[in-house]
Amino acid sequence: MKKLDGILLEGENIGLEKFAGKDNKMVVNLHLLNGFESIKLRVQDTNLVKLLEEYPKRKLIKVKVNAQVYKDEMYLSVSSIIN
Repeated sequence: MKKLDGILLEGENIGLEKFAGKDNKMVVNLHLLNGFESIKLRVQDTNLVKLLEEYPKRKLIKVKVNAQVYKDEMYLSVSSIIN
């Protein structure tokens, strides 16, 4: 697995998507609209989920992202919000 840390992404906050994953664990995705592309980012930190729930929708947000490549698939997860 290859790992990249410290990628910055900026886009319009569309909102959070919550659903039950494996073993009924809560999975949270952040949706960003960057130009004409919609990006889904996994959010794993519960404190970060609370901050993102309070963040206004349809506003620009800049986040720091960790990327991992596993079997030719890229997985993105949010590590922090940049002010």
